[in-house]
Amino acid sequence: MPDMLAIAQALNALKAAKDIAETMIGLRDSAAFQGKLIEFQSKIIDANNAAFAAQEERSALLERIYELEKQVADFEAWEREKEKYELKELNAGAPAYLPKPGMQDAKTFIAFVQIASSAARSPI
Repeated sequence: MPDMLAIAQALNALKAAKDIAETMIGLRDSAAFQGKLIEFQSKIIDANNAAFAAQEERSALLERIYELEKQVADFEAWEREKEKYELKELNAGAPAYLPKPGMQDAKTFIAFVQIASSAARSPI
């Protein structure tokens, strides 16, 4: 959600610009009109800057969401891959994860050794 402060600042700047524009309509003096015009443009710039700040925050939040969704997808893919293996003991009693029967791929046969009783991260 965009920063509520930035949105409030943008709305306040636009309201101030509207008030200034209403004052400008009644002015007949060229110098006073120019002064109000500069003030008006300043408020429009403030509103624009606040809108850009809200947009930047929104973009950052969307990027973070994308990163987290990718992490979840990677974790889910690993969980599916992990289901293809089972813990067995090799000849020397060393634990290793071997493909479950019927799960062997025609491409390669992969076994990986369990290190420190954790298979949460694997290069598979």
